[in-house]
Amino acid sequence: MADQKKWFNLKCQYCKSPISYKQRRSLCCLKCRWLHKRKRNDAMAISKYLISKKELRSKPLNCELCNIKSDIQLHHIDYDKPETIEWLCPSCHTYRHEQKYRESILNG
Repeated sequence: MADQKKWFNLKCQYCKSPISYKQRRSLCCLKCRWLHKRKRNDAMAISKYLISKKELRSKPLNCELCNIKSDIQLHHIDYDKPETIEWLCPSCHTYRHEQKYRESILNG
């Protein structure tokens, strides 16, 4: 019951409108999803530019969380700050996104 109550308080990351607990996503509509994708792409372009200019650390061989040698991916901690990045393996990258999604549910 308490878990279901958290879903009722879920709000869109962009427009802060309430999201139905049946939708189970963090963005309410196509417009907000498009804005999120655009923001993500802009952050990725800025990060790649900063890496090429040696202002950000380049891609390491190991994951920064679990230290496993794998297909390392770039993870933005905050899209508003493209310089805040982590290099993660696919499983840790998925974990980080799930963690952020859970926090958005808990914080409303």
